[in-house]
Amino acid sequence: MGSKRVQPAQVVTHRPYLEGVAKNLMEKLYGPDGPPLGTSFADMEQLASELGKTMAQELLTRSLDRQSAGASTRVRLHSRARA
Repeated sequence: MGSKRVQPAQVVTHRPYLEGVAKNLMEKLYGPDGPPLGTSFADMEQLASELGKTMAQELLTRSLDRQSAGASTRVRLHSRARA
């Protein structure tokens, strides 16, 4: 079974939300003035990368959990219909 790639339209549709999440997270991490002077780009990039990995992992984990729960429900319903 082939996997379905995320369509760019989905990213475009949710970009404003993601921008808001990024702004909120930046303020929680650094405060309203942003990173302190002297914070290197490499440090900011590393933090952003780790946050991105965490987001991707959570999105995949939650998606698979829901997909699995939905499949279990469909199997139970199908079994009842056959009985």
